[in-house]
Amino acid sequence: MKKFSKILSVALLVALVLSLGITSAFAGNSSITITPQADPNGTNNASYHYYQLLRASITTLGEGQTATTAVSYYLLNGTDDDLREKLDAVEINGKDVFTFTQSTDGTRWNVSLNSDFGSSDGEAIADALNTSDILALAISNGTFNQSGEGANRKAQATGLDDGYYLVTSTLGSKLVLQTIGDVSVQTKNEFITNTKTASKTNMEVGDIVTYTITVHIPATANVDDVVTVHDTLDEHLAAKLTTLKATLGTGENAPAVTLTEVATASGDTFTRTFKVTSEMLVAGGSDVVITYDAELLSTAADDTGYVNKVYSNTSSYETKPDKVRVWTFDFDLDKNFADVTGDDAENFTATFELAGSDNVAISFIKDGNTYVKVDSDDQGGSTVLTVNGKDIIKIKGLEAGTYTLTEKTTASGYNLLTDAITVTITDTTDAKAAKDESI
Repeated sequence: MKKFSKILSVALLVALVLSLGITSAFAGNSSITITPQADPNGTNNASYHYYQLLRASITTLGEGQTATTAVSYYLLNGTDDDLREKLDAVEINGKDVFTFTQSTDGTRWNVSLNSDFGSSDGEAIADALNTSDILALAISNGTFNQSGEGANRKAQATGLDDGYYLVTSTLGSKLVLQTIGDVSVQTKNEFITNTKTASKTNMEVGDIVTYTITVHIPATANVDDVVTVHDTLDEHLAAKLTTLKATLGTGENAPAVTLTEVATASGDTFTRTFKVTSEMLVAGGSDVVITYDAELLSTAADDTGYVNKVYSNTSSYETKPDKVRVWTFDFDLDKNFADVTGDDAENFTATFELAGSDNVAISFIKDGNTYVKVDSDDQGGSTVLTVNGKDIIKIKGLEAGTYTLTEKTTASGYNLLTDAITVTITDTTDAKAAKDESI
């Protein structure tokens, strides 16, 4: 997206002493109206602050339909001397931005923009003017906030004197503009975004999945703005927060970003904050990458998968949650004994063991006729799967892959299976299911 100050026709920096064919306006009768860009990926609650840095006087030249107005920008001699001194010192690439010339009667300092600068320099000039020393000396200043809904949502400052203004946004963008009467601005701000990925989506109980949260910080963000990251795990996933870390970008040498633990917001598994630094405000913005591990628990029993979501917010903007889902597989085991039927089949039992590709028998915990693979905290797990001739057992918490099912004991009078059974689970889930809960 383009930055705030680049897209404003009203912010074109022409010479500040000039003649314009515009209608005269009176002091205290100008306004600034900002219509913010709608963002489908979050909620924008930006507020704005205006700073009047130059005064303006308007003189009508000629009469009737051929009349024009001359607009002069100035500062008062004596009254505005401190501000004039600061503005006179503003440079970009070693070149003065403004020239001040004293009026013949000595009451004013007339101002012009030096010829080295034009409309394409709006962003650089706004940056140069955005200093605490200059803003503290502004002729007038004030905050105006968004109101209204939908297409009518806007922020408006009214009753302003004509002049030259710097406007800043809590989203970090800024612009310079001339208010000669009413000025309307359509903004195209950049916003923070976040995405969530999982190191694996097909997993078994006890597996560790690494989640990666990528928070993109736009180049227009405010230094020291606080970004709050809210992460929520499905109840069947246990976060290993000792692994939680954040870096600026990726790679072995990526610098660390300090995460601050704050009170966990309602519904969050964890809530962390970090501050925007000047190092993050590079061209195109930068990414704060947060990673941590989580274990899939043996309580997992939902075939629709287990969802993790994240969203981020500042005081002015909140992203929509980004979600990623992981899932497991199960299969049924049905044992039949020859010539045994009805309820009597319950008295005939066999036991099995299930091994993965490593040929190590897998431990399970039993709940009725369901066996779920153990997680790291389970006690009393067993490799024994017991099935009778009447009931089907369900074996859960497995990832896709190839398993070996071996019969270990059987009912009296029956022979063990001579060969192990190969069980193959193939994950044919659409990859989009990781992000789309309707799949």
